[in-house]
Parts: sequence; C-alpha cells; structure tokens
Amino acid sequence: MTAPVRPLRGWKLPSHPRIAVVGAGGLVGEKLLELLQRHEFPNQGITALPVGDFNAEKAAHAALIFLAGPAPLAQKYARELGTDGRVVIDLSEAWRLHPSVPLVLDGLNLDDVHRHQGLISSPNCTNGGLVRVLDILRRDAALRQIVVTTFQAASGGGRRLLQSIAEADSPLHADVIPQCDAFGQNGSTLEEHRVVEESLRLLDDANLKISATCVRVPVEVGHGLSVWIEANHDFDLAAVGQKLGAEDGIVLGENAEDFPTPKGKRGCEGIFVGRLRHGAKRNQLQLWIVTDNLLTGAASNAVAIAEALLPS
Repeated sequence: MTAPVRPLRGWKLPSHPRIAVVGAGGLVGEKLLELLQRHEFPNQGITALPVGDFNAEKAAHAALIFLAGPAPLAQKYARELGTDGRVVIDLSEAWRLHPSVPLVLDGLNLDDVHRHQGLISSPNCTNGGLVRVLDILRRDAALRQIVVTTFQAASGGGRRLLQSIAEADSPLHADVIPQCDAFGQNGSTLEEHRVVEESLRLLDDANLKISATCVRVPVEVGHGLSVWIEANHDFDLAAVGQKLGAEDGIVLGENAEDFPTPKGKRGCEGIFVGRLRHGAKRNQLQLWIVTDNLLTGAASNAVAIAEALLPS
C-alpha cells in the first residue's frame, strides 16, 4: 500500500539568515557555534544567548533560532518564536513527541523539515546512531525486538556533571550509575523513555519492541550503545557489514578487534559501529555503536536540519 503523501507546509530560510543560538554557554550551544563556523553556514550575523540572559525579544530578530536550553524554556517560547517567517530548531525533549512537530534525523527523514510550522525538533543525543542502524537493517528483515544498553558520557548530563567526575565525592567518580534522569512510575528512567519512544516515532513501526537500560559512566564525551536485535529472518553478517559500511555517516570496524571507543572518536562526526556478531541464534544480531554525543548526537543534526532549509 502506498504511504499517504504528507503535505509540505513549511517555509525556507533566507539565503543568509540572521541566527540566534539560545543556550550558547552550554556544552551543546558551544558545539553549535563551532559547527556553524566550521560549515561556513551562510548568515548575516550570529547572536549567542546564554540561557540565563535569555528573553524572547533578544532572539526575535533572527530568522533561524537554535534552542539548546532546557525543556521548560522551549515549552514556553518555541511556539511564540516559530512565527513570522522564523524557524526554531529545538534540541530539548520538549516537542519531540508532539504530533504536529516534525522530529528529524539526518540520514533518515531529513525531508520532513519541510513539514514544519515554524518549529522542528532534533532527537535525543543517544538515539541517532541506534535509529540509523535499525533503519538500515529493517530494509532486508522485519525487526521484532531490540534491547539496548547505553553507556552515556557525563557531558550528556550537562557541564556540572561533567566537571564532577574528577571529584572524589561525586557519585559518578570511578563508578557507573544505572540511572540517567529521574525514575518514572514503571521503574524506567526518563532517559530510557526517551530512547524508546523517540526511536519508535522516528522508525514509525508500531510492531517494533524496544527495551532500554541507560547507564551513566565517568567518561567525558561520547555515548556507547550495546545493541541486541532480533528479526524474523537470519542475519548474514557479511551482508549486514556491507550495508552498514556503504551508508553515508556510518563507519564500520574492519574486524572484531577494530571497535570504536568514546575516547577514540571524540570530536569525530559520524556513527561508529563494531563488535558485529550473531546472538544465541542466527536471527539475532549484536553490535556496538559509538557517537560523540555533543557533536553527532546533537549539534551536527541540528545544523543539518538548518542546511536543509536553505534555498537550493
């Protein structure tokens, strides 16, 4: 059955928009400013706005607004700012599951940027590599179940947590904590909820079952994911490796010993995959994914969304 055509409602950016980066003093905001310069993003000026110095009027002059601040700020201001020809790209969780706001991942559904109504959401920094890999695998096999354990860097919890890992009295110093964000009523954390629900929305597969355990580790930058996948067909490891390695933005290790680590891939754009192997059965696949959570997991995707909105 042919999928329904989604209406293209959004507007393009000017060829050289004025830009505001809200949350410029945070880890992701700093990376956004760096990437905009590195990509030579065309603009008529970039205003860097720390969260503590923010009000809507300071950003309203910009045609392109990145919100790299907390979710309550985005909930309060994103809709207001995404009017009068402005486009807001929100990196918080505030709007990711809202049905009227496109959740966009580069390499998966970048064309959905054109469905925007002034507001576009960028996924959780943990999800991008996982979803890209699952999307490639499902082209040849119907996926049944995914179990993912994440090993998430301290920088994913903000600058204060990042700085604390060197302090002897920090809970994260020389330890790992199987809790990212607060616990919900079902015993899962909010981060685990984000990994599951955002992935399901991006993949648009109601039959897929995803379970997640999110662990904070005393690593500065870079998230690692151990992923177990079950499909209704056997996996051909050589074919899987060829497909993954042929995709833009995905780098596959050449052999079992060639696996990525967060330290080794810090500052590198891309999704790095290793430890490709069968599970207990041939219809089960296990692999390891590493991304720089500040770069590929956040800033790179937001900049890719903005680039897609520039006039062609």
